[in-house]
Amino acid sequence: MNKLLLPVDGSPSSLRAVEWALLHVAGRPLAKVLLLNVQAPVLAMDVSPHVTAGMVHQLHERAGREAMKEARAMLDSAGVPCEEHLLVGEPGRSSRRSPRARAPTASSWGHAAWGR
Repeated sequence: MNKLLLPVDGSPSSLRAVEWALLHVAGRPLAKVLLLNVQAPVLAMDVSPHVTAGMVHQLHERAGREAMKEARAMLDSAGVPCEEHLLVGEPGRSSRRSPRARAPTASSWGHAAWGR
């Protein structure tokens, strides 16, 4: 296993998946983890007309980074290299997009798509 796709949302379930991943990449110097967080899209009816696309992008970026923060810290402290991927959409469908292009050789999922 060289690349492991690891969807995380900051929930206890996703952090247990990080613990599992650490067990499986330990001692594999070429292993890399692809952290993935998927943010729900913001619907036009949910925001004020004064909210710009840039503001929505910043909101997704902040929420996604916060959701990946603890998982990233766990991987960093174990010396496991990782890449962060942030997508907007429905979790199950979105998880098949961007990181697939990087050809992960395995993936680990928490118990629920929205583990919170």
